[in-house]
Amino acid sequence: MEGDNFEALKIIEETYLGAVKLIYIDPPYNTGRNLIYKNDYSESSSEFLERSGQVSDEGGRLVANPETSGRFHSDWLSMMYQRLRVAKNILAKDGVLVCAIDENEFGTLSVLMKEIFSGSAWEHAYVSVVHNPRGQQGTNFSYINEYLIFVYPGGMKAIGDRKIREEDVNWSQFRNWGGESERTDAKNCFYPVLVKDGRIVGFGDVCPDDFHPKQTEWVDGVAYVYPIDNSGTERKWRYARQSVDEIANMLRAKRSGDGYQIEIGKTFGLYRSVW
Repeated sequence: MEGDNFEALKIIEETYLGAVKLIYIDPPYNTGRNLIYKNDYSESSSEFLERSGQVSDEGGRLVANPETSGRFHSDWLSMMYQRLRVAKNILAKDGVLVCAIDENEFGTLSVLMKEIFSGSAWEHAYVSVVHNPRGQQGTNFSYINEYLIFVYPGGMKAIGDRKIREEDVNWSQFRNWGGESERTDAKNCFYPVLVKDGRIVGFGDVCPDDFHPKQTEWVDGVAYVYPIDNSGTERKWRYARQSVDEIANMLRAKRSGDGYQIEIGKTFGLYRSVW
């Protein structure tokens, strides 16, 4: 949105009530410099403010907010409160709100957002974003980060997983091992994984109890790979036949002798709280 975001939010509030999936707010940080307030002054006052350099290029009044002011935090939070209330009204039930902030108002903004988005219906997360590795010198600390405050529905998967680079994936056997890992422990987990030219192309049906294949069976150039270990023990896959299609993208075929081993690796993961 261009211009004063509060005015823009009010314009779209009715049209987009409860419909917006993601809201990102990057407010002016409370650094003690000017804050912008829209006003309804008469033309003569507006002309005076413009001539005296007390309005922004967009026509908003510039009001000094020094730290010595008794309302240093209050004035800034009042500005944010209005915008967050409207933002909440247009946010979808499964939507996410993200607000950027620096160390000056991180604590107070966190409290304000918990007041507006209160109760078990909402969860809050705080991410530290390293934006200046060299640091901005302070009296005692060199600041290298700012913050993102996330608000999202409680008890719901609202934040998508991050994609992990292929070289960072931790692969392990898709075949079970250890206790309760044999075929008889879960008959619906004994079926072939179909591999052609090194790629998994499908999954066969659960095998009947009296069928005892080799670890890899070849049919018309397609390898039928079964969960059988090197000792010949019939084991089971870690996912049942009815659910394996959902995680097919997490599997790969690795050449092993005259056949293949099937491996599983997480190609996604949760975002961490430091970026």
